[in-house]
Amino acid sequence: MAIQYRHNEIEWHLFFELRHGTGYRHGSEGYTDAWAIHQYPSSGNNLRVAYEIKVFRNDFLREIKNTRKRRMALRYSNYFWCIAAAGVAKPDEIPAECGLIVVEGLEHKKVIEAPYRDSCPPTWQFVASVVRSAKRKTI
Repeated sequence: MAIQYRHNEIEWHLFFELRHGTGYRHGSEGYTDAWAIHQYPSSGNNLRVAYEIKVFRNDFLREIKNTRKRRMALRYSNYFWCIAAAGVAKPDEIPAECGLIVVEGLEHKKVIEAPYRDSCPPTWQFVASVVRSAKRKTI
């Protein structure tokens, strides 16, 4: 997968389907398809990267219209990438705060560079979600 090649396990922690919070109350039910954090501030400045993964065009178009999920992912990341199968997303449809990686077979190509953004400190709900996800990875 294109994401795993970008984040080696020695320096990064990578989570798939990371919820934005805990519980099922309003506001916590969303998730980010993939989220990575660099674990060494001396070399990676604890960078955080969020990914939205799209395989079908209609799913991509629906996601672009509904900004709530992307807004939460942007809140806790320095970079936001849309990873899409070839033909799913057009470069002119990608929001300014996002980058685009196109995947075709085993090949992946950066089409639009994701801009760096400062991000908010995480909430305790988000931290708890990361801890839960990390625990699931080890079981």
